[in-house]
Amino acid sequence: MMIKMTLFTILLMFCLKLSAPPNSSLVVLDSEPIQTLLTWSNIDSYMSEIDIQESEVVKAQIRHETGNLTSRLCLEQNNLFGMRLARVRVTTAIGEGNHMAIYRTWQESLLDYKIWQDTFYKGGDYCIFLSKHGYATDPYYLWKLKRLI
Repeated sequence: MMIKMTLFTILLMFCLKLSAPPNSSLVVLDSEPIQTLLTWSNIDSYMSEIDIQESEVVKAQIRHETGNLTSRLCLEQNNLFGMRLARVRVTTAIGEGNHMAIYRTWQESLLDYKIWQDTFYKGGDYCIFLSKHGYATDPYYLWKLKRLI
């Protein structure tokens, strides 16, 4: 049931985005946020449920971006990736703080990443994609990720 609801939500977001004005983000949320503890087991389960691609690299990104789930950005803004507020695509973020997106839950941060991934990633080497897409400004970002995989 949860998978069907998540897929329905993603489909709804993409349909609504088609009718949104250009260069704007559209926030679409389920009525009630999911409330589960932020643990690696729960992250693995939810990543599998929403079909995150390249999950090992994505987990390394989470480890790096959150200091292994301990950063203020993670704990206070539920932002697992250091994502900024989307301006030209559908997002699950509810606002912005310190130039970073704010989410109601860590699951909505993962769902937003999934939307970002589905919007821009078209296959191939994921680390090269991250580099070419300008995911991080740190020139050593990919090296740091590969150490964590």
